[in-house]
Amino acid sequence: MNNKHFYLSLAGRNIKKNSKFYVPYLLTFVATVAMFYMIHAISVNKHLPGGGSMVQMMGFGVGIISIFSVVFLFYTNSFLIKRRKKEFGLYHILGMEKKHIAKVLFCENLIVSGIGIIVGCGMGVLFQKLIMMLLLRIAKWESSIPFEISQESLIKAVILFAGIFLLTFINNVIQLAKTKTVDLLQGEHFGEREPKTKWFMALLGIAGMGIGYYIALTVDNPLDALASFFIAVLLVIAGTYFLFIAGSIVILKLLRSNRTFYYKTNHFTSVSGMLYRMKQNAAGLATICILSTMVLVTVSTTVCLYVGVEDAIRTRYPYDLGLTRRAVPADFDSSSLEQEAKQRIEKNCEITNCVDYKALTFAVHFQDGSFDYLGSHNYLSGGADHGIMVFTAEEYEKVTGETANLKENEIYVYDTGEKMPKKPHIFSEQYVVKKYIKKFSSVEMGTSIISNVHYIVVADDKVMENIYEQQKAVYKDNASDIDYYLDIDVKGGDEQQIQAAKELRKLEHVEVEGRAENRKDFSAFYGGFLFLGLFLGIVFIIAATLIIYYKQISEGYDDKTRFEIMQKVGMSKREVKASIKSQVLLVFFLPLIVAVIHVCVAFPMVKKLLGVLNLSNTDPFFWCLLGTVAVFAILYVAVYSVTSRIYYNIVE
Repeated sequence: MNNKHFYLSLAGRNIKKNSKFYVPYLLTFVATVAMFYMIHAISVNKHLPGGGSMVQMMGFGVGIISIFSVVFLFYTNSFLIKRRKKEFGLYHILGMEKKHIAKVLFCENLIVSGIGIIVGCGMGVLFQKLIMMLLLRIAKWESSIPFEISQESLIKAVILFAGIFLLTFINNVIQLAKTKTVDLLQGEHFGEREPKTKWFMALLGIAGMGIGYYIALTVDNPLDALASFFIAVLLVIAGTYFLFIAGSIVILKLLRSNRTFYYKTNHFTSVSGMLYRMKQNAAGLATICILSTMVLVTVSTTVCLYVGVEDAIRTRYPYDLGLTRRAVPADFDSSSLEQEAKQRIEKNCEITNCVDYKALTFAVHFQDGSFDYLGSHNYLSGGADHGIMVFTAEEYEKVTGETANLKENEIYVYDTGEKMPKKPHIFSEQYVVKKYIKKFSSVEMGTSIISNVHYIVVADDKVMENIYEQQKAVYKDNASDIDYYLDIDVKGGDEQQIQAAKELRKLEHVEVEGRAENRKDFSAFYGGFLFLGLFLGIVFIIAATLIIYYKQISEGYDDKTRFEIMQKVGMSKREVKASIKSQVLLVFFLPLIVAVIHVCVAFPMVKKLLGVLNLSNTDPFFWCLLGTVAVFAILYVAVYSVTSRIYYNIVE
């Protein structure tokens, strides 16, 4: 026992002997390390396209993979230890103390983790350039990024996964110390009793799932969706685990209590078999379900964003070129500015359409029919905050060609979200909505920050000035001013439009936005979303596949004994195989079915979130989601086909 090489030698033999457990775990460890390194190396790359938003997005991906790695590797490690408890019990009987077994475990973990970290980092460096090229292609970024090995990413990868190694080892030692020798010998069959009915947990699962579903189905405002999304996700995740763990047992016991149903050959074996199957695999099935849901939502959403990038650009920038003159003075000459702007544009492009107008834009808090001081509220405080854009009847006629005959307290209204009340209060004044305008697209601005924007038309400058003064009284230094807008469509390519925007910026006291010069950043940003979505989707699929593989092996060894017992009590081999096959199919595809239900319920909420990201036409999301579900289902069936062979080889 004092020979230091003994433990390493024994650990090596154990890994080789249990290769069917350790090889998939090692491959997943390597893939996880490689993916962490690659995404971290991208996040710290100074030449990354898209600027700070892309860095922030990739940093978010690093955080997700870090948390996921800890949880997932802990989970798979617990499976490995569970399967080997009987082996540890035999070691103990043969004279090895628990501290010696702990040393063997340390060596095993050290070998697997060491190989995983070294090979994983090597694979990450090897494929780093390929992954970066893929990102640049998806983001439509023309310039190349020099290849460089990130020492920071290597160090953080080693620290993270060495930390996971130490934590899993400590957890294994604690489990070993707390378990009696007789229990170790029983191995994974320890505590093989009928599962208890946990009504309270089942009811919690129903409540969590129900509330999460209710939030997803009843949310109307995109900002409500943004604020409520994570709450709904957490409730559905908790509800899924509780229902798989406790709800399934409750349902099966209710079926068993129905004697007419239960005491039939097929029902008897199926229900009794499922009862123990769900007890052992409920947490794993819930994890597969959540991972499947993540894959479906993440991939379908990011694909939809990428497909709809041009639509998003046009929503954010309705015109090719937009010029804004903030806080126009009383003697402001709009015609002079318009003429000079046109002259500069026509050096590069041909003008096809031009709209100019004055407007007052500000944010307010809406409550009980009144639009008032925003105060401590913010744009994400539950979606209660609104934006108002005020035009005079004269400006409205100039923009739309339609007249607006309004009295001092009358207004026209166009709403992008919630409908303005018939008699709203705006600060201290009450107005009457004379007409709800059906279309006011010529001046629609990007509304990704505030989705409830109300475009109102007032009688004249006097009424607009009154609203301005009231707004200034409550907001003081943060008050908005009456601004001048000049929106122009042109005929010309992107390079010509970019040059025209540069010419406009030579004018004094103006802000300029161009659709063409922002297209590159938009493509990079939405391309980054797609890249991250696909990247995380692959990570989640790998995790789900490994859990499915281990579940099949675990069930194979458990069902081997049941298979023999059922034959001994008189059932034919064909009947036994049919019974077990029906259980396996039901258990295997249950997570996929529930995941699809989750996604269908989340559909309305995700559509609202896409609206927050400037995607006004969310109809393609349905087809992206349908395509993602179809592809994932094919992969899921393929995984079942491969792992079921392993299962039946063990059973038979």
